[in-house]
Amino acid sequence: MKLGKLLSFTALSFVLAACSGGGSSGNSVSPETSGSGGSQSVQVTIQGLIGENIEGVASVIVKVGDTDYDATVDGKAFSAEIKEAVEDDLISIAVRYPATEERKEIILKSYAGDFSQIEEYEKDGIVSSDELPTLYVNALSTASAAFLEKVNEGNITTSNELLSASQVLPQEILLESAIGLRYIINGGESSLFSHENTYDFIQDYPIAAKVALELKNTSPIGMDTYGQMLEQFLNDEEQIIPVKAYSGEDLLFVELHPNGESIYGFAMNLYGEGSGSGQFVDGNYDDQSNSFVNYTTVDNMTVLDVSDSGRVDNFLSCWDEGEYYAAELNSIQLIKYYDAAFYSVYKIDYDYSCPQLDGRETETVDSYVVNNFAQVNTQRLGNLEAISSAAFAIAGFRGRTDDERYPHVAPWEPSIIVPNTNGTINQRFDLRSGYIDGGVLSFNDDGNLIIDSNRGTKVEYYTFGADDAAIRTLGVSRRADGSLISIGGHYATPVVRGTEIPTPSDIFLYDGIFDVLDPEFPNYYDTFGLRYYADGSGAQVYKGSEYITEGEWSRFGWSDTNIMREHRYFVDPISGETYSSCPEGNMNCIEWRYREVEPLFFDGTFYYLRLYQEIDNCKRNGTGSCVEASGYIGRWKSSAIQ
Repeated sequence: MKLGKLLSFTALSFVLAACSGGGSSGNSVSPETSGSGGSQSVQVTIQGLIGENIEGVASVIVKVGDTDYDATVDGKAFSAEIKEAVEDDLISIAVRYPATEERKEIILKSYAGDFSQIEEYEKDGIVSSDELPTLYVNALSTASAAFLEKVNEGNITTSNELLSASQVLPQEILLESAIGLRYIINGGESSLFSHENTYDFIQDYPIAAKVALELKNTSPIGMDTYGQMLEQFLNDEEQIIPVKAYSGEDLLFVELHPNGESIYGFAMNLYGEGSGSGQFVDGNYDDQSNSFVNYTTVDNMTVLDVSDSGRVDNFLSCWDEGEYYAAELNSIQLIKYYDAAFYSVYKIDYDYSCPQLDGRETETVDSYVVNNFAQVNTQRLGNLEAISSAAFAIAGFRGRTDDERYPHVAPWEPSIIVPNTNGTINQRFDLRSGYIDGGVLSFNDDGNLIIDSNRGTKVEYYTFGADDAAIRTLGVSRRADGSLISIGGHYATPVVRGTEIPTPSDIFLYDGIFDVLDPEFPNYYDTFGLRYYADGSGAQVYKGSEYITEGEWSRFGWSDTNIMREHRYFVDPISGETYSSCPEGNMNCIEWRYREVEPLFFDGTFYYLRLYQEIDNCKRNGTGSCVEASGYIGRWKSSAIQ
C-alpha cells in the first residue's frame, strides 16, 4: 500500500476533465518549447502512469483548457510541464500507441481534474498519480470516459457536463466493457473487434462488454482469463485512494441497472479507523429493522457484519423437510476498486445463508453470494426547490408494517405532495386506500428537501441529476435521534393535471440510454409495456428487438377516473384462465390484481406516470391471500398498437 494514498475517503472530490479524442485542437506546447529560454515559468508538473502492458512507444497529450501539452514518456511513466492555466481549466489525458502490422491503433483516455484541484494536491511543484488516481490511464479509465461521453451525447467540454454525466452509471457493464477492452489490448481476438482503433471499439456500446462475456462463457480457459482480468481491476491500488477511516458521514451508494432508469441503492454511516460500528440500510429496511452494524476495513475492503439485522431475501429460498423459507443476510463486503473524478466505485458482495429451523440442519446449499456494483458520488447535481413550489410527485416512506392486510408491502411508495400557503403540505399515496397525511416542507443548509410528516417520519432527499424534466432522487428516512431507517427513491416530477394517456395505444417503460437491445447479450431483457384497447380491455406487453408479445396471464380491464387509469385483473383459479372482466356465469372468477396509473405530466416525448399495484398471487392460485403492494414513478413512451 502506498503511503501517498492514505487519504480520507472524503478527500476524493476531483473534477473530471473533458477528453476530446487526444487530438491537437487548440494551442500545442512540446517539451522542448516548454523548457526554452524566455518562456513562462512552469506552474506545475503532472506525472502520470499508463496502466496497460503495450509494446512500443506511446505519445501522450495532456490537454489543459484549450492548450495541448506533449508529455515526455519514459516507459509507462509520463510527465508534462503545465505553464499556463487558470483554476477552472479542464485537464484530460489521451494516450496513443500507433498501429503496427500486428495490431490496430490503441487509444487510452482519462479525465484528470480541473486545474484548481491539481494545484490543491501539488507538492514542490509536482502532482502525481500517487495523489490523484485520475492520472492513471488504463482500460477502466478509458471505458469510464466512453460511458461519460455516451451520457453527454458527445464530447464533454465543461465540468458541469461532466458532473451531470457522472451522476449515475451502470458500473457492472462498465467494468465488463473494461475487461473486453483489456482483452483486445492484450492481443485477444474477437470477430466483434472490426473497428479502426480501440476507442471506437469501446464507444460502440455494448460490444466491448459482449466480448468480455463471450470470453467468460465460451471455455474454461476463457473463463480463467476473464477471472484474472476481473481480479486485476478489483485489486489495482493505482486506481484508488484507500479508505483510511470513516467519520460518521452518510454515504449513499447508488446503483443503476443497464435495463432501467430508476436508481436504487443503500446508505451507511460508520465510525472508526480499521474497525468500528455504524448503520446500514437499503430499500428493504423499515421502521422495525435493526440498522446497526459492526465493521472491519483492510486496504480496499470493508466488511459489514449484519447478522443481527434480521434482513432476509425471499428470492433466495432455502429448503428443509418440504418447507421453503428465506435466506438470511450475514455480511456485506464493500470492495472499492476505482476512483473517478466525481464518484468512487465498489463491488458489493452480499453473503446469505440458510438458517437452521428448530435446530435442524439444512440439506441444501447453505450459503449464497449475490454481487452488485454501486458508486458513491463525491458531488451531486440537482435541486428540488423549483418543482416543490407546486404539486409534485416523489417517493415517500410510508412503512405500513402494522397493516395486517399487506404482509408484503414496500416501505417506499410514490406520493403526490401539494404545498399549502402556510408552509405545510398534504401528502397523498395510493387512491385506493385514500390515505392522506400532512407535514412540513423545508430545505436544509445543503439544499436538500426535507419532508417532516405528521405520521412521525422525516425524509431527506438527495438528487442525482435529471432525465429530461424528471429529477432522480433518493430519500433517506430517519428516526427522531437521527439514526437511519431506510433509503428509497423514484423520480421527482411536476404534476400537471389534464395529462391523458392516448387510447388505443401501447406505452412502454423507457429503459434509458444503456438499455441492451441485443437479444444475444446475457443481460438482455424485453421492454415492459401496457396495451390499451378502445373497448376497455388491455394487457401487459413485452417488446424485443423484433417482436411485441402480449402476456396471456396479464389481461386486465381498465377505466378512467378524474385523475387516473384503473386496472383490474381477473382469474379463474380453478382453470387458470385470466380475463379483462369476469365472463357472465363464471362464479369462480375473482379479482387478483389491481393497478393505478396516474398521469403526472407529458414533456412532448415522455409520459411521466405514477404506478401503484396490489398483487395477490395466492388468490390467483386459489391458496388464500398474500397481498404484495408496491409502486414507482416511471418515464414512458406511447406508440400505436402493432
